[in-house]
Amino acid sequence: MGVMSVNEDYLSAFVDYVTLTYHEARNVRHLIKDGHIDPGRYERLVNLPRNREDAWRALQAFRSAARKASSARSAEAVFEERLGVGLEDLKVLFENQNWKHSRWAATAGACITRGVINLRDAMDRQDMKAVPELVGTIRCMRHNTDGIDSKLCDLDRCLDRTAS
Repeated sequence: MGVMSVNEDYLSAFVDYVTLTYHEARNVRHLIKDGHIDPGRYERLVNLPRNREDAWRALQAFRSAARKASSARSAEAVFEERLGVGLEDLKVLFENQNWKHSRWAATAGACITRGVINLRDAMDRQDMKAVPELVGTIRCMRHNTDGIDSKLCDLDRCLDRTAS
């Protein structure tokens, strides 16, 4: 990846990571079903489709709108306004110890979300040393059995199948 400006390419990567974080947070339905958390706060996440590809498609309007934002924080706000929870809320959600036996383990979800929050904050500070390092770190994080970039490519392929 070449030299990026904070306002364009890094913002696009940030939005991709945020989209993935919300995509996985839809699995909060399992914690709700098991009585571990209050359903009210997460109602809009639960209303995302259960099917991973359908859920990814459902998030694309938010992803597209967030990419037009002027900052990382305003990009995050697109998701927060539409889904009722912000990244800090998702971090707390993924830190819930009742995820320990799920496929989207608490450790991975919380770690990725913390990385995305750190990236948002570095972008808002215009910290051109931290931003590329954080993007690289997040890119290498594991999601289930694949890296984040691999997961994003896999999910984006379902969009290509829909378009054809």
